[in-house]
Amino acid sequence: MSPSRSSPRKRPKERGSTHSKRLLVITLHGAVQPSWLSRFLSLLAQAGDVVQLRDLSSFTVGNRFTATLAVEVTPTQLRKRRSTETGTEAMSTESTSGSAPQSFGVGSPAEPGGTLSSTEAHIEHEFGIEGYLLREFLLTAYELGGIETEFEVLDSLEAESNAALEGDSGEPYTFTFIGTPRIPADFLATATHVLAENGINLNAIQSLNEPGGRSTCFQVMAALRGPLADRVRSELLHLGKEFLVDIAFERAGALRTKRMVVFDLSWTLVQADSFELLCQAAAVDADAVAEVRRCHSLGSEDYLRACAALLRGRSSTGLAERLHALIEYTDGAASVCRVLKKLGYRTAVLSSGPLLLAELVKADLGIDFVAANRLETDSNERFTGAILEPLVNGERKAELLTMLAMREQLSPEQIIAVGDGPVSAKMLDSAGLSIAFEQPGARDGTNIGGKIQSKSLTSILFLLGIHERDLRSFS
Repeated sequence: MSPSRSSPRKRPKERGSTHSKRLLVITLHGAVQPSWLSRFLSLLAQAGDVVQLRDLSSFTVGNRFTATLAVEVTPTQLRKRRSTETGTEAMSTESTSGSAPQSFGVGSPAEPGGTLSSTEAHIEHEFGIEGYLLREFLLTAYELGGIETEFEVLDSLEAESNAALEGDSGEPYTFTFIGTPRIPADFLATATHVLAENGINLNAIQSLNEPGGRSTCFQVMAALRGPLADRVRSELLHLGKEFLVDIAFERAGALRTKRMVVFDLSWTLVQADSFELLCQAAAVDADAVAEVRRCHSLGSEDYLRACAALLRGRSSTGLAERLHALIEYTDGAASVCRVLKKLGYRTAVLSSGPLLLAELVKADLGIDFVAANRLETDSNERFTGAILEPLVNGERKAELLTMLAMREQLSPEQIIAVGDGPVSAKMLDSAGLSIAFEQPGARDGTNIGGKIQSKSLTSILFLLGIHERDLRSFS
């Protein structure tokens, strides 16, 4: 059985040792064993109300764990004073009939009003509270074997003062970093350097992926002020593009309010431009399509009308079947839509492409709402080459997002928009969280809250803060 090790115990200040609460920080490292955490937590219960667990964090890698416990210690003298102030006697309670003082067993709660049990008083008198916990934790670590322990005693007032200073540093934000299959060490080093240069301390880091998963995901919590948040976000998004790391940046807790995810179609849910895909299904000459792309900006109003004109005179009969056969969905599109639906999110597609393609995607992926351009046909079901009004362009997509929010009784802040390219820019700006799906010509902007470089939509689920083990249960 391997012995446990302990760092040297720091003696608390004299003022804190007798008159104020203290904070005992206990860190445990070792091999995972059955019920190891419950064994240590039971030691706190045995000490009664002398100690209170303030915080607990734990993570496991392979068969190794690390756990940190923050334990608040209330000295006897402080509890005596509080008991006296509330009119109760500190060490025992005596009935009016003159019966013997009442004692409490190990782990029994103190009397209301702050009365100490005899066990708690014994612990304080014989060992000192920290000494008792140090001894018991070391003995338990030795019995379990292979567990190292570290202790640090802080004045509670000092700890609370530091926490207050940290709270003044701004609003809490969450950064999510995703690498497929791994996040480069250079990225993490550079990203943490950016935070340090801006005077930002990391409050917490947690992993959202399972060991051996196809991706690596870290969620980082920090506090930032408004102007600083914009600058840091811009720098981190630039780093993500350089190192091909997916990134999301959002106020802490904001993701819990999100209720709808709105997707673009071209180069987001499907791996092609929507109108070019329709032209291919209708057997439009490829050189003519290439000429339209050369003469007009992709997704512009002129481009949309020029693509529709290429279809003039062609029959729409049987076109849906041929178009469906050509659809190539982006990696993760089907699983993301399925998981979002199981989580209670509403989903929508807002596209400047043809409605015919959007309706096929809606049926395949279980999308709740779609809006796209309707192509005019004559009495013989042949395309006239015109787009029915209103034209769905960049401005219209932003309007549709707002209208959809009103219809569902949501605020735009409760909507996540995913898209790419200049035609999606206004739609992305209208949503509470905007995620740019990186493609040639993809949107770069200060209002973007996240960017996907990995060509897989499954990153959206990590960016929403969903753990990989939960994803597996929904699949």
